[in-house]
Amino acid sequence: MSRYLFSAWLLSLPLWIVLSLFSLPTEASSPLTWDKNGHSYQRIENAVTWTEAKNQCAVRGSYLATITSQEENDFISSQFGGADIFLWLGGTNAGHEGTWSWINNEPWVYSNWNAGEPNNYQGANENSLMMYGTMYGYPINSGTWNDSRSDQPYWFVCEWDSSSRSVSLTISTVSPGRY
Repeated sequence: MSRYLFSAWLLSLPLWIVLSLFSLPTEASSPLTWDKNGHSYQRIENAVTWTEAKNQCAVRGSYLATITSQEENDFISSQFGGADIFLWLGGTNAGHEGTWSWINNEPWVYSNWNAGEPNNYQGANENSLMMYGTMYGYPINSGTWNDSRSDQPYWFVCEWDSSSRSVSLTISTVSPGRY
């Protein structure tokens, strides 16, 4: 490959990465604003890893949802959870095993772990936070949390604080011959 072609390819790589994020078929709930804190939330129905979810929220001008009270947990669970729906949240203990923190640096003042969690199941490095939906036949309470491996594909909830604008994106692929 010539030096010129390599340079052109290298320069187009960031554009390709951004465009590939928007070429994935994605559904999203309507954004909802919670009156208790003025923050807006939106469930993105695209099963991706925790890191991909974090990045997709950032592209939307938001962050993975952080939860600081039982009321906020109940709101997110009731509005965006459901039967067999697992959701990524913005909690992690990566780099500081056993000490959980929110990706937006809010204080970790509340948690809602499912019984026996967090547990690094079978010795796995489970450093990403997810919320359970109702699971039939399993002793899991909807809205409780689990430490999970970050490479698992789950839907996720993005959050915008009250100083940000809520942005709703509908992402789809375009068929040839369609505008």
